[in-house]
Amino acid sequence: LWEAAHGHVLHQWDFSCPLNCVTFHPKGQLVAIGGWDRSVTVLDTNGMNKISVMEDHDASIHCISFSSTGKVLAAGTLAGSITLWSWQETIIQGSFKAHSGCTSVARFLSDEKLLTAGEDCKVQL
Repeated sequence: LWEAAHGHVLHQWDFSCPLNCVTFHPKGQLVAIGGWDRSVTVLDTNGMNKISVMEDHDASIHCISFSSTGKVLAAGTLAGSITLWSWQETIIQGSFKAHSGCTSVARFLSDEKLLTAGEDCKVQL
């Protein structure tokens, strides 16, 4: 976590694998991180504590996004799937094949619709 105005590191977390993506929770005090180990970890940016770990993915995580309410987290994988998590309880709300090839981008819109883009040259809503 960087202090952008001066380029100073505020917090650093060490993981056991390469990381692909990171996103802030809408309220700004939490961060979600996804990587090669097929998991998404939610951390508290103040206390540097792990809040939640979601591990039931079919491939490495390539994109993550919180819904505008912050209650749902979408994780897109190298295999093209999307998993929707109730991340506080680590419960899967749903999972589906979004793309043939990597799901490169997943973003929630303000009305809770999910926009995805993938290596199959498609953008889907």
